[in-house]
Amino acid sequence: TLLGYRYGSRHTKKSPKPPLVASHTDVGIATMLLFNDGDCAKLQRKALHSNDNDDWVDVILPPISHDHDTIFIINIGDCLSELSNNILPSTLHRVIPSSKGKTPRNCLALFMG
Repeated sequence: TLLGYRYGSRHTKKSPKPPLVASHTDVGIATMLLFNDGDCAKLQRKALHSNDNDDWVDVILPPISHDHDTIFIINIGDCLSELSNNILPSTLHRVIPSSKGKTPRNCLALFMG
């Protein structure tokens, strides 16, 4: 699945800004994500062992360069979490607008199982 995030009205609204993709877990085994260098959207994951609804962590990607290897992000899905008896918990994540950038961000997502 190819996902695209463009700069738009949700980037300019006053705080709190609504997410571009609401918080969720993925239902399958795992999801592999590959991002381009766009900067108008940020991926966040829920901080581990947190009960606070506002405790989100930015997923920081190193600058993309032709000299470096491709960087993938792997989200653990609900099925793998269940199969591992929650030793590998599902990754709760969301996408929010970035107030610093206007370059479109694209993401290639491979949903497994």
